[in-house]
Amino acid sequence: MTIKKALQESTISRLENRKMDNPFKVYKPLDRGNDKLDSSILSFSLVPVNTCNGACKGCYDLKSFRYESVCLKRKYNLHMVINERYNLETMIIKQIKNSRTVKAVRIHVGGDFNLKAYTAQYIDMWKNITIAIRSIKPGVKFYTYTKTDKTETLKSFGINVVKSIRDDGNYNFDTLENLQEYQILNPEWFICPVYKENPNYDNVKCGKTCKACQITERILFVKH
Repeated sequence: MTIKKALQESTISRLENRKMDNPFKVYKPLDRGNDKLDSSILSFSLVPVNTCNGACKGCYDLKSFRYESVCLKRKYNLHMVINERYNLETMIIKQIKNSRTVKAVRIHVGGDFNLKAYTAQYIDMWKNITIAIRSIKPGVKFYTYTKTDKTETLKSFGINVVKSIRDDGNYNFDTLENLQEYQILNPEWFICPVYKENPNYDNVKCGKTCKACQITERILFVKH
């Protein structure tokens, strides 16, 4: 299946008010780590582009969307948000509660908070989740990235929001050379160390050796 066709089949309008059987033997909404994220981080993702403010040029998440398993998981996640939000909320809380190793939850490796008529209820879901987890596991941090106007709302209930737009109006990702030039004039911005040009690349791990995204908002990312 092409990426274009996968996106066409995973739109909000196609999924709303429609039954979708669970395609997994065991459905766990949150994914555990990957090559870049430490296993102590659980993440939740939606369909890219369809839940974003359009498609960013060179969207990195579309690369992973080439895999059928990723497409299916994201589609089902979006279906749950639209049609079974309260069940999804309960499942996420339970998964975090039962995890022995979770230290942080990343909201969106892919996707964003632009769910049209469902945006408010989706944000309410995460508000309820953060409140519930705060009373159970107060040390667990929540963080996300967004290009929507929901930053202040998300921050109000304890989600750290990494700014996707720099102070000069450009996106927070670029070539290493350009980012270094920007950082000279704006030292409050931190360059994420997880990039291949970093001579210490093999020894850095998001959520383990670096936890900047969990606690600060001004972070720059090298294009990959």
